[in-house]
Amino acid sequence: MSASGAHVWIGAETGILKALNLVKRTTTNFTDFKTLNKQHEVHAMCWSPHGKKQILLGLRDGTVKQFDVEKQAFGETREYGELGGQYVGLGTVGDSVVTCLSNGHLTVWQDEEVKAELDLGPDIRKMKQHRGSRNIIASGGKENDLKVYDLERPETPIYIARNVRPNFLDLRVPVWINDLVFVDSDPSKIVTCTAHHQVRMYDYKSPHRRPVVDIEYGDSPLMSIDVTPDHRSVITGNAKGRMGKIELRKGQITKAYKGFAGSIRHIECHPTLPLVGSCGLDRFYRLHYIETGEIENKVYLKSRLNCFLFSDEDHTKDLLLDEEDEKTKDEKEGQDDDDDSGDETWTKLEDIKEDKDETAKRKKIDDGFRDIKRSK
Repeated sequence: MSASGAHVWIGAETGILKALNLVKRTTTNFTDFKTLNKQHEVHAMCWSPHGKKQILLGLRDGTVKQFDVEKQAFGETREYGELGGQYVGLGTVGDSVVTCLSNGHLTVWQDEEVKAELDLGPDIRKMKQHRGSRNIIASGGKENDLKVYDLERPETPIYIARNVRPNFLDLRVPVWINDLVFVDSDPSKIVTCTAHHQVRMYDYKSPHRRPVVDIEYGDSPLMSIDVTPDHRSVITGNAKGRMGKIELRKGQITKAYKGFAGSIRHIECHPTLPLVGSCGLDRFYRLHYIETGEIENKVYLKSRLNCFLFSDEDHTKDLLLDEEDEKTKDEKEGQDDDDDSGDETWTKLEDIKEDKDETAKRKKIDDGFRDIKRSK
């Protein structure tokens, strides 16, 4: 498969990087099978500072691998700092790489030089950057509520969330953020999903530090979340394989996406198409239409899947071209069949004519014999 043929790049639990072509429904595996082990499990992925020519992979053993998309080969492997946890976030700011470990150690690297360091606190489960303002990051984890930082001024956080009020038994509500996402171009609005099946939206421009929206979805830990292209809803998935769309203004569940058979690990909406991709422990990669909930594509990939990235390739255009090629091929085969059938028709007519001529000759000979017998 050429580099231009991959529509999705997927990181697996086995440490394999998979290039998926959604038109042909084929994958190419990239890894060193001689050294493959569980320590190479892909925990985080992002595009390099040089654009969508290289992919950075955060592995379980604490190293970061570079993969060249054009050359289709792995480059150098680096270990950013001391190993003290697993990668829960990977990103870029300008020419720098941002790494975040589960022990709360966030570092901004310029090549191998440390430009900035942050301590986000223990038990971090997710760190993400704002897609527009890459210097704005947010983090959260187990008993570590939402925090927002500006990497240009990392001394103090922009925002520290406050836990919701005690429940009706006057007991403290536990905090356990599994994933988060910035809602739109304004980095002040952030939505989180928790292990206690809560979806919460925060607005740090609001005078209150508590969530402005608090919704429960299902009864299992929520594992991943992303915002829809219209910025009005979020799509989240849980550990039982249930995925749904929640409208933020009304706080209502408006759509359910079906077809899952295991825990969902990663959800991401397509950057240009009205589709949402998902992968997880059932080894399938799926694409659903956001509005209708119907499955657009579903591919079995043989390994448990952790995360993925969309490429710039538009598989719908490739699919149309492929359908046009098939149509042209079918029309050509139809014309060939018509030509063959025409030849067969003329051949049959010629055979009929020959049969008639032979019958006439035989009749003439028989009449001659009868005339001879009568004369005798």
